[in-house]
Amino acid sequence: MSSGSQNFRSTGHLSVSGLLYPDLLSTAITELTPQVSNAFNAASNGGMVLTSSIHPGDYAASAQFINHGGLISRRQVGSASPGNQPITPTRLNRSEIISVKLNESLYVEDSFDALAKTFGTVPADVTALLAEEIAKDRAIYKLDRALTALVAATMNQASLNIDIGGAVSPQRTITSNDLVDTLAQFGDQASQVACWVMHSKVWFDLVKSQITANIDGLSSFNVQTGRPETLGIPVIVSDSAALVNTSSPGELSEYVTLGLKPGAVTITESEAFDIDFQTVHGNDNVQFSIQNTTGAFDVGLMGYSYDLANGGINPTDTVLGTGTNWDRVLQLKNTGAVAIQSL
Repeated sequence: MSSGSQNFRSTGHLSVSGLLYPDLLSTAITELTPQVSNAFNAASNGGMVLTSSIHPGDYAASAQFINHGGLISRRQVGSASPGNQPITPTRLNRSEIISVKLNESLYVEDSFDALAKTFGTVPADVTALLAEEIAKDRAIYKLDRALTALVAATMNQASLNIDIGGAVSPQRTITSNDLVDTLAQFGDQASQVACWVMHSKVWFDLVKSQITANIDGLSSFNVQTGRPETLGIPVIVSDSAALVNTSSPGELSEYVTLGLKPGAVTITESEAFDIDFQTVHGNDNVQFSIQNTTGAFDVGLMGYSYDLANGGINPTDTVLGTGTNWDRVLQLKNTGAVAIQSL
């Protein structure tokens, strides 16, 4: 049982509704959210950052200089020619980086009788388990939306993605060499890539490829562990729909693998997640409903600004996943991700 249930056990004097502590459920979700976030931030090596910064409005904006080179030049010295000559100033280029707010919705209905048969009759235990489930599901929802945006923005930049699944013949699955080619798109910034994000299908394709290559030592490692070597870069394996691209029914699916720099995606809780609890009478079994009254988060991408004019506020998944709704404002090598598509 999680530590949350121990905290609840010490608050038995609080109001119990059926098998739940309504007053503590929202608090528990709030307390668990940073725990889940911290665990994921560590697993992604900082490539995807879940954080919190409450703010009003439908988006957040920050300013950033975008010169990245060319500010410093050679200076002449001395008063004799050619010294002390007029010089041309360099303009400080800057841009506004916009992250967009997405509003969350939670609505749950169930019966107390069903809860009792599944989890027992200790309110502390049931409350802790439900809070943990909601907190984890919120994290997954946020990550899926963030991946949707990041894939769209990155795939919209031809120089940041490789396609071996549909643009080449024969179409093929991924190999270790393809990971090298993916990193190479960042040039001298490739060493900054902190993690890979790949679908489980790609993960196992890579295992099979390395076994087939029969590299001394490596193939034996793959067979013994069932894990691929990924150039020393940690991997987040996710079967998120954002990593699967099927152009039309009947066609082979392509899978997107991303290489992320630290902070490539920032997911910021920007509105507190508060819930309302209702007990419902009038049926054979007493039921309850839980619905959030507030709750939102921002998605921000390194090197890109959300286009409010095109995308609008509180975007749908389709809008979020449209590449032209993310305007690149930094040089290609200073964005947060590179990608490869494979079968």
